[in-house]
Amino acid sequence: AVANEPIFQAVPHALVLYPFGRKTFGWVAQEPAFRHVLTLIDEVARRYSLDPNQIYLGGTSNGATAAFWYAAHTPGRFAGFYAFSPA
Repeated sequence: AVANEPIFQAVPHALVLYPFGRKTFGWVAQEPAFRHVLTLIDEVARRYSLDPNQIYLGGTSNGATAAFWYAAHTPGRFAGFYAFSPA
């Protein structure tokens, strides 16, 4: 079902990191989860020699709300942010 997510059609030649969380997870009070996602991004960037100037972060729904947290707390770390239908 994840392969049908719109992000995979929107950026067909991109490497997409797609972390999963429970529907009721609620990003707002989960700073350890935010930090863990940054660790995952760092690992993928090292493994695939990604250009840090071409790493974007975003999400849909609950993930879009999380994208606002990253934009506010780590604005210089990513090339840009997007949010579709934030909760």
